[in-house]
This record gives sequence, C-alpha cells and structure tokens, in this order.
Amino acid sequence: MRIGITATALALLVSACTPADTETPAPELNGPAFPTGVYDSCKASEYKQFIGQDATTLETELILAPVRVIYPGSLVTQDLLTKRINFMVDGNNTIYQITCG
Repeated sequence: MRIGITATALALLVSACTPADTETPAPELNGPAFPTGVYDSCKASEYKQFIGQDATTLETELILAPVRVIYPGSLVTQDLLTKRINFMVDGNNTIYQITCG
C-alpha cells in the first residue's frame, strides 16, 4: 500500500515538472470548417468570417439565433437543434469550426 502511494506521489511530482505547452494545436476537423448546402440549416455560413478569429469577437456580434460557444473539454447537451449555431473554439481561444445543431 505504501509503495502505491509513493509511486503515485512520484508520478505527480514528475508531471508537475514538465513544461506546459505554450500553444495548443487546433483539433482535427471532422468535416468542413462551416456547413454548406442542405447541412446549413442554421445559416452558419453567414458567419464564416469568424473562422480563425478570437472567440471574444462574438461578443460584439448580434446573432438572432440560438448560439453555443464550445470550448475544449466543455460538456454539451446531446439535443439536436437544427437552427442552433455552434462555434467550436480551440485551446488558444480561436474559432476553428462552425456547425449547426
């Protein structure tokens, strides 16, 4: 038992000494950066100018539709609202994808 606690403490100390990443890469896209054609039920393509911008730029935009800003590790509901616009944000607070749902 004591060996297990010591090993766990040692592992925590070693992980605390590793340098933190200064820049988090954007997650891999599962599709286009914004929906097109019939998949654009929320008219997300109207907001494609936000791709690559800081998420705080959304604070100045009046969007008359349901909106979700989804950060890395965020818990989101599984409900599908075809008119809702989802702005996907990476670890650097940059919008990298817009989806409907």
